[in-house]
Amino acid sequence: MFRIAVCSSQTNDKNETSRTIQKWIKRNITADAELCQVESVEELQNIMETQPDKYNFCIMDMPALKSAFEAQTEQKKHPLLIHGTDSIRHIFVEDIMYAENSLRRITYTLYNRQKIISVRRAGSFESAVGEIAKAQAFMQPHKSFFVQLRYISELGTDHILMADGKKIPVAQSRLVTVQSRYLHYLTQRTKA
Repeated sequence: MFRIAVCSSQTNDKNETSRTIQKWIKRNITADAELCQVESVEELQNIMETQPDKYNFCIMDMPALKSAFEAQTEQKKHPLLIHGTDSIRHIFVEDIMYAENSLRRITYTLYNRQKIISVRRAGSFESAVGEIAKAQAFMQPHKSFFVQLRYISELGTDHILMADGKKIPVAQSRLVTVQSRYLHYLTQRTKA
């Protein structure tokens, strides 16, 4: 689920912005999205300090706070270089929804549904995705996939449904581990 915060010093601006964003969400985002109005600078600062991952996006008209929010968000992101089929791309690990290995090609699907294809010339899938394989935010439900936990919409007995609607298989040998990791993730997320 995508969570978007709207913070404005003017109530009319905030309501108009919220209506515009709701329309945009309905047209452009197929995953579930939640829009929240944050009432004050103090409330948003408190959320940024105590629950930095609460919102995927924050829309605000307060320049000083916007700068602080952008600085904090950039510090948390982990850059990754992907050697695509015709270029080298710079993305953030946090933006990867899942990575799929098929015939020595790795397709990285980002949260905005953009796909980046990389050719794996040697080594294993795990070594090719590098930091993703080691990151706590990801798990490998099947030999051909790594998924980011926060983009999981549903966990079935033989598949994972991602936020973009993609069904990813879960190997029977990994089912217990996958269920345990996902439940642990949900538990930690609700505590935050």
